[in-house]
Formats: sequence, structure tokens, C-alpha cells
Amino acid sequence: LLAGEHPLQRAFLDNNLAIVLEASGAYDQALRLHERALALREAALGKDHPDVAASLDNLAGVHLALGSSEEALRLHTRALEIYERALGWAHPDVADSLNNLANTWQARGEYKEAARLHRRALAIYEQTLGDQHPRVAHSLNNLGLAHYAMGSHGEAGALFTRALTIQETVKGKTHPDVATTLNNLANVRHNTREFAEAARLYARSLAIYEQSLGKHHPDVAQSLINLAYVHTELGAYDEATRLFTRALAILEQTLDGDHASLAFALHGLGAIDLARGRPAEAIPRFERAQAIRATAGVPEEFLAETRFALARALWDADADRPRARILAEQVQRAHLAGVGTYQERLAVQAWLASHPAPASP
Repeated sequence: LLAGEHPLQRAFLDNNLAIVLEASGAYDQALRLHERALALREAALGKDHPDVAASLDNLAGVHLALGSSEEALRLHTRALEIYERALGWAHPDVADSLNNLANTWQARGEYKEAARLHRRALAIYEQTLGDQHPRVAHSLNNLGLAHYAMGSHGEAGALFTRALTIQETVKGKTHPDVATTLNNLANVRHNTREFAEAARLYARSLAIYEQSLGKHHPDVAQSLINLAYVHTELGAYDEATRLFTRALAILEQTLDGDHASLAFALHGLGAIDLARGRPAEAIPRFERAQAIRATAGVPEEFLAETRFALARALWDADADRPRARILAEQVQRAHLAGVGTYQERLAVQAWLASHPAPASP
């Protein structure tokens, strides 16, 4: 502490600086500052004060970003217990803490537990803030994402639609939060193969992002990628290529060259090359996408998807058929370990059966 500086003032400054550092990706520095803020608040206020709970939630968020989900769960749980004792069971801050805990369970793939906690948070928001409050819409989105992850597309679509109605009424039809919910709803329509409706929703989301964030923001690029994938499904390869190419240019200008987002655009472009009978052109795109996905900590199913696509491109181009088999067999082993859908497993199994290993010379 500086001479004459009050511990709580130092904790406040540490907390705010840590939030800025966290937003910039400086997680180790943010962690140290949040830990110091927590210690100062516990010493000054006692271990059961709501400000201590706020520090615990902030510290948990950094641990989650660093991959320490167990520690994040422990800290969020302790924060929730403090809020419940201090504020009662039906306070908006309790709902916020439930939301944080739910998001951590969701990051661990525990979607049922996440949905349970999100439902409880939603009930508190509705009871204390009314059913048209922006935080209600945010909670509906969170619950919708949990249902989407569980494959409950009908329930997810209903929740996203209700959130969208609230946001359009309260924030206006061109607010960035509206764009996020439009994107979520479009994802549902994409997965239920309602491609024309998905394209309409993605296009509207894209227009809002471009207006609010500018045309060269990473979120704009992600929206372009989403729209491109739908155009690919519709067979509109020229338009999909244009969108993927534009997205890739934005991401290469704004993110590191090995950022996970780039792989989505690269894989999409490679898939179009493959569909058009140009496997040799697809190979370098899939190679780069695979390299990114192998090191970027993305879900295993994305890496398996790109490896299988690369295997097909290598085989069809007669570039390296032994390696194509090796890649497909790697994907098959991942599937046996529980990665991917049943349909994806069948596709890899059928491909391996119809593409036998080349005879030894």
C-alpha cells in the first residue's frame, strides 16, 4: 500500500486494473491483482461480505480463462454462499452469481447442471426485475445456450426468440446484443436445416455488427463465417467463398496467425474446394486449419472434422494416400473415445472400408 492509502481503495483499484488486464488477455497479471484485492477485502470487511464475494467471482473468472475450472467452481460456489447469506435467496446479485457458476459448469460440458442453475437465476431476475428486463433476456440467452449444447433445439429456439423480443423492445433492433441473439437463433435454424431462415438471421446479425463495430472487427468475421457455412449448405459456393475469404482477411489482420477462429474460415474454404472437385487446392487450407486446431485448445470434434477432410483431400488428389488412411484412422480412434456424432462415426467407418490401404510395393 502507498502511504496513507486505505486498503479498500487499493482493492478497488487492483480489481479495476485486473479487469482491464483480463480483457487484454494478461491473465497471470490479472490473477495476482484479483488475489491481492481479495486478501485486502477479507482483511478489511471479513470473509462473508458481498464485496468479498465479488472478488471471488472475478478471481474465478480468471481461473476459468486459464483452464482451472475446478478452482473456478470452488470460488464461484463460495461467492454464491456469501451472497445468499448476506442478501437472501432472491436477490439479483445472487442470480448474477448463479449465472457465473452455471457458465463454469457449461464450460466443463456439464450442461444439465448449467441449465438448472440458469433456470434458478432466470426465476430470480423475473421475480425481482420483471419479465421484460435486459438481464432477463441475458439469462434467457444463457439458458438457451445450455439447451442448444444438449441438442434441445426446440427449447433453445423458444428461449432465444423470447430473449430477442425483449431486447428489440428495450434496446432497439440494431443493438449489438440483438445481433448476438440473432446469431444464436440462426445457429438453431442452421442445425435444424432451416437454411434459408438461418441465412436471413445471420445476415441481419452481420449488418448490426458491421454498423456497431465496424467492418473489420473479429465479431464481424465470425458472423461472415456463419453466413458462409449456410451458403455452403445451400450450394451457393461463390457467395460462400466470398464471405469466407473476407472473414479470413479480417481475422489475419486482427488476430494472431494461429488463433482458433482462422481455422473455421480455412476449413470452410477447403470444404468448398473439395465439393468442387479441387482436392489439391483444399489440401493447404486443411493443413493449416489442422495445425491451428491441434494447438489452439479447440474441442476435439473440430480437429477430427478437419483431419477427416484432409484425409479425403489427400486421397482424392492422390497426394499421399498412406497418410490419408493414417489421418482417418486417427479420427476413428477419437470417435471410439467418444468424440463426434454417430453419423460422423459412420461416415469415417464407411470411408475407411471403401478406401483400403494401398498395396505395398
